[in-house]
Amino acid sequence: MGATVLQVVIHPPVLVKGLRCIAIILKRFFLFQFKSALFPGRVPVSWIRHELDDRIPFNPRFVRIYLDFTGFWIRIVGFLCIRYRKKGPAMAVDFINSISRLYLFAFQIYKKNLSTTTRPRYTKTFYFRLIHLLDPHLMCLPSLHVMLVIQSYIRFREYVKAMGEEEALGPLTERVLAGAQVITDAVLYVKQHSINCVAAALYTMNRLFPSRFTTADAETFTYGLFQNGTRRDILPEYAPFYTGDLVSTEDIAWLREHIISLYRFFLETDAGNWKRPLLAYLSLAREKQHGSLYIFPKKDYSKERFNSASGEKNMVDGKSLVSRVVELGGREATVLENTNLRVMIDDIGGMVPELSGRRGGNGGGCSTGWINAHWMPWFRSNTGKPYSDAEHGSFWKSNLLYHIAGSFPCIPNFGPGHIAEGVPMPPHGWTSNQKWRYVTNDTDPESGAVWFLSVMESPDKGLPLSFSKIDALIPGQAIHYTSIRVRNRGPQDTEICAGWHNVVGPPFLYEGCRISGAAERWITPPPGGEFDTTTRLALGAEFSSLSRAPLLRGGKADLSIVPAPIGNTDFATGAVSRSAPLTWLGIVNPHLKMIYISFATGPSSEREDLMALYFNNLWMQYGGRPFTPWAPYEGGPDLSYCLGLENSISAFAYGLEFAREMRQVLGSPATVKIPGGAQKTLRSGVLFGPYEGGALDGGILVVQGEENRLACTGRETVFFTADPDFAILAALESHHV
Repeated sequence: MGATVLQVVIHPPVLVKGLRCIAIILKRFFLFQFKSALFPGRVPVSWIRHELDDRIPFNPRFVRIYLDFTGFWIRIVGFLCIRYRKKGPAMAVDFINSISRLYLFAFQIYKKNLSTTTRPRYTKTFYFRLIHLLDPHLMCLPSLHVMLVIQSYIRFREYVKAMGEEEALGPLTERVLAGAQVITDAVLYVKQHSINCVAAALYTMNRLFPSRFTTADAETFTYGLFQNGTRRDILPEYAPFYTGDLVSTEDIAWLREHIISLYRFFLETDAGNWKRPLLAYLSLAREKQHGSLYIFPKKDYSKERFNSASGEKNMVDGKSLVSRVVELGGREATVLENTNLRVMIDDIGGMVPELSGRRGGNGGGCSTGWINAHWMPWFRSNTGKPYSDAEHGSFWKSNLLYHIAGSFPCIPNFGPGHIAEGVPMPPHGWTSNQKWRYVTNDTDPESGAVWFLSVMESPDKGLPLSFSKIDALIPGQAIHYTSIRVRNRGPQDTEICAGWHNVVGPPFLYEGCRISGAAERWITPPPGGEFDTTTRLALGAEFSSLSRAPLLRGGKADLSIVPAPIGNTDFATGAVSRSAPLTWLGIVNPHLKMIYISFATGPSSEREDLMALYFNNLWMQYGGRPFTPWAPYEGGPDLSYCLGLENSISAFAYGLEFAREMRQVLGSPATVKIPGGAQKTLRSGVLFGPYEGGALDGGILVVQGEENRLACTGRETVFFTADPDFAILAALESHHV
């Protein structure tokens, strides 16, 4: 702090703005409060409370963190001046101005309606005596404390980005965010604010600075509260404060849900005036003086409403939860979650980097831990910068590889980038490269399914397609459902490829895992493609069983058993029987007792408006690509170990133009036709969950859809609750697409 004071003194503009800021704080915060306390009645006072406030224990040891909010933003002033000697003082002045403006903005609410909460009469330490002496506790909603630490974080993030140091100072930016969340925790632990005040602060920051603090930022900030483990890892200096269970897991879920729900309520009732929802809320609070304030139907917050074994914020009355977040690399995403499954879907490319299920126990049963089945490549960029061919092309080669992770939809191309009838096709199509526009989310009142809708338009008029995508979780099921509706807006019929590029990786992928599929016949790609130099398999070879795939140098390989990294990258396509109602491809990890199955509408279920997937594709990425980005440098070792379990309608993975020319593979169509002005829908699901005993240890022989369940047969049959006919997904489409 001493270095910061020195920087302020030696830079007169910073000193002047600092003194002006102090004057505003004294006049608009302290003097006005004392005047209102000494002469009550001039400004109405609302008592802000929610019964969930009682679930947060009063914890006096957090008082020093609570009081550090001023030092928190002042240290940023010093950092800017020291690190950026030429531009730093100007940034510091801008930052201090932004702090001053926050006090002026908040005062616009306070001067019309003061607010207070239940504050313990605790004066056993000097710090609490100081608080009670200097703070009359009449300016609670919105919480300036929370607004100030959020402002510190978003401005710090902005300055770092402007100086081109996002990557270099990424860990420090993360520490600033964690510090802001810790101080917000402290605000609640020392009972200076209600959770209602926190929600109001998030709303105010979003409305004042919508481009700097988005809804995704607000939700990410909220889900970072009460994170004991995160606090210990990122801010070890605060580890002594986060010992034991400060707040129960069930209560943390309720607290976060209420903060986000109230934040959204304020946004929805804004009507173009950011102050209106807050003042209306304070007016309602005056009518409910000394009682809990509800603006939604009152909920039962009893712990019995939670699945206590889940250890997370999961299921309430069997209902799943949805939230908007910002994940690594600044990617905006949506998280769907229930007691069985958690899935994160990025806006960019519809990537699904996380599909986490509950771990299976040895010999059966479940533990409370999560395991992510999906592949997270070591080379995925997390700089937050958009892909630039000039800047990133030499290493990543394409936008797809820059963002790739887990699974993603591939439409209208399945394969490498190329030109198809004059239209540039990026690798695996627009749906895996362009940004999906998030539209809305909700919970279906009939099924309890939680879902969200996103849309995309073709970037090229030469192939005028539009896409609508619904992602959903159904209570009691460990399945991520997806519906993609493709509409041909042009007058001419068009043929496209389509598929799901599902990729699993460690720690779920393991030597000895068992692969199975619905395909009856298999074939490897013909020569002349990307696998010529990486494969161990004979090219253009047909075979009837995964256990007897012909090798390039003679002999057979058992593709149904996952090997350790072997220095090869192979590909095989299998044709699904025309009589199959489901197309499915799966993998079993007998060590973890977990099963992963990607399934979609099969050939016999195809309709005029419903797309079927005719092929299983195995992309066996076992370390055969000694070039970037798979390897850290050209000619280096391939560090990527993953397995693609892809269902598609395509010709191998050779692209749309190749599929149009080839027409068929193993007697099944390689493209799907969408008539001019018509639309077709692709429905699919991914099951990831535990099983008991050894029923599936040797792999899956058959997957069949039955009423309300999937029957997976190995040595014995194991049943998983499911909607194999996609009836609930179809109902969501009819109402929302």
